[in-house]
Amino acid sequence: MLGDCYGRSCHPALTRFVGECFRDMGYAPAYNDPYAGGYCTRHYGQPDQHVHTLQIEINRALYMEEETLTPHRGFTILRDQMSSLIEKFHQFDGSPLE
Repeated sequence: MLGDCYGRSCHPALTRFVGECFRDMGYAPAYNDPYAGGYCTRHYGQPDQHVHTLQIEINRALYMEEETLTPHRGFTILRDQMSSLIEKFHQFDGSPLE
């Protein structure tokens, strides 16, 4: 789930970029539902000042046994996917944000 306070805390182009990255990983991200963003997202996000905050909620069942809170093999997969997402941020030139 991606929460950008309905576009108030993160430029929609950046939210779309992250959503596309998740779709490329095989996920189907929801937007602002059930969470549109918490205090940090609302408080710190100022896209007009080029400060973007995006809440990312990840289903725990993808990476841990919820009953025991023990990571399973999905943890390594998700860790590698999140590392890839961070690398893609470095490649994102921001041109759609202007």
